[in-house]
Amino acid sequence: MHCRSYKERDVVTITNHIPPNAKIYFDQTPDWCKEQAQQVGPQCSHVIEQLLNDKVTDRLKAAQNIMRLLNKYSKQRLEAACDRARTYALMTA
Repeated sequence: MHCRSYKERDVVTITNHIPPNAKIYFDQTPDWCKEQAQQVGPQCSHVIEQLLNDKVTDRLKAAQNIMRLLNKYSKQRLEAACDRARTYALMTA
């Protein structure tokens, strides 16, 4: 039996029913992404903040993917990439 919400646009999710590969999306919340980015450095933190502060588009998946780069690259390399991305964005704005 599943719970039903009668509130408009309310979502009821039973985490036990989520496939393991999809659980990552729910475990890596915006706050998680921000905390991880702060550990990398100020440039990374700024990029993640900008992504997550967009009120029009949900960019949590993009933020999660950036933070997932830590599985392959060092913090220093990710910080340098975020610095370059910010510089490039300023030059094209």
